[in-house]
Amino acid sequence: MIKKQITLIILSAAIIVLAAVGYFAVVKPYVQSRVPVEEAPETLEGESLGVSNRYYMYNYLERADMKSIEVGNEHGGYKFVKDKNGELTVEGFEGIGVDATALSTLVTTCGSTLSKAKVMDGADEAKLAEYGLDVPKAYWIVTDNDDRQYKVYVGRKLLTGGGYYCMFAGRNSVYVLDTTVEQTILAPIEAFITPYVIFGIDKEDYYTINNFTVHHGKEKMLSVGIVDREDMMNPEAMVENILTYPAPYTPNSTLLYEIFISFVGLTGESTYKLGADNDTLKECGLDRPAHTVSFDYKNKTYYFFTSEKTEDGYYYVVSNMYSDIVTKVPADTLKYLEYGMMDWISTYIFQYYITSVAEMTVETGGEEVTFYLHHGKDEEGKDTLSVATDTNVYLTTAEDIDNFRQYYKALLSFDVQDYLPESVPETGELLEDILNDPERCNLKFSYKNKKGEVTTYEFYRYTTRRSAVKVNGNAEFYVHADLVQKIINDTSRILNGEPIEAYGKN
Repeated sequence: MIKKQITLIILSAAIIVLAAVGYFAVVKPYVQSRVPVEEAPETLEGESLGVSNRYYMYNYLERADMKSIEVGNEHGGYKFVKDKNGELTVEGFEGIGVDATALSTLVTTCGSTLSKAKVMDGADEAKLAEYGLDVPKAYWIVTDNDDRQYKVYVGRKLLTGGGYYCMFAGRNSVYVLDTTVEQTILAPIEAFITPYVIFGIDKEDYYTINNFTVHHGKEKMLSVGIVDREDMMNPEAMVENILTYPAPYTPNSTLLYEIFISFVGLTGESTYKLGADNDTLKECGLDRPAHTVSFDYKNKTYYFFTSEKTEDGYYYVVSNMYSDIVTKVPADTLKYLEYGMMDWISTYIFQYYITSVAEMTVETGGEEVTFYLHHGKDEEGKDTLSVATDTNVYLTTAEDIDNFRQYYKALLSFDVQDYLPESVPETGELLEDILNDPERCNLKFSYKNKKGEVTTYEFYRYTTRRSAVKVNGNAEFYVHADLVQKIINDTSRILNGEPIEAYGKN
């Protein structure tokens, strides 16, 4: 039984082998002989064939093969040329940043002209007009490293929208290229330019930016500088900042550093114009800027100008770093341009470390006293403090000094509440008249730092609960009148040796 099965298996295998030999030796050649062979299409001089017998208008060129790319279209003309480093840059604007992705697409468009279809050879004038090639929309010229040039004209778009009719110069053959032509050859040069405003600020030390200034029109709104190390509230901090205009307020550090780090690479959404001239600046409202932002960094001054905000939510911007380009920047990127002073500052208006103070003068109720602060070190190197007044009051004991520190903490509690109104709601009296009347000032204190610089705070009560505050003559905000009264009372307490509670009531 087993012997019969083996015999059947051997016979089946032999039949399969014979069938396979018959197929490859007889059947397949016969079938192939009956199928027509598609011959490769003929090519004209300069053409070559790619996949699926599609035509290249000219031989494939890599970026390394290209010496230049010149483009002309309805927006004007431009040319990318190879620089000494072998990089393609815009002729006449070699320092301008080029968008790597956009340039790569242009190189591919001009270097790989594999057509979607070849429409015809030998097109006459009528046919060229039919395809929009009698008056082309655009052209490009690629020059290779051997100075051979390849020029292509771009005609109208297909009715299907799937490509553009194109023609190689000197060869009246019409081809269809895909729609990348639209993104590259038909686009303005601005489409290839990175819309930089500020570039080159190091993210490792952006916080060293100094003299940060914002102008609204020609009017300076604020300037922010760096506090000298000896005057810093926190000696361990890398830097501290202070408004140097309009008054020595402490800035909103969160906002300030968000702005500073944005300068590491501040760009717009798009480039509006390359090669901006006076007409462009006027057109964009930059001949009379709505805002100016400037700052110093590593011994160099950076600045940029903006237009008014456009109806569609942008600013036109030009900077001294990139004076050849106008960019369009979303308003949200520069939203701080619309902020008021209250947004820019810390609400606590008096923030000075006690070790930076040399003298402090307080005037209230027609009386005046000056505190002289003497700073030193004990045997262990710890800070020490003693205080004397011009009224022969001396604070030297630990208990006296602790009480004075409570007094100083109360001064640190001054926080602004909101902007001043133009007039007193209850009486209609103008705030300007109140602030210009020295007799209406119920508290004035000033401090002198170790360098001899004086900062003065004046308080004018104009309602039961509100007092206007002047800082070095600048008045924009009000504080709670109760805190002003507490400082008046605490001044009497410190001179009379009475205990003070910094955060207590009047």
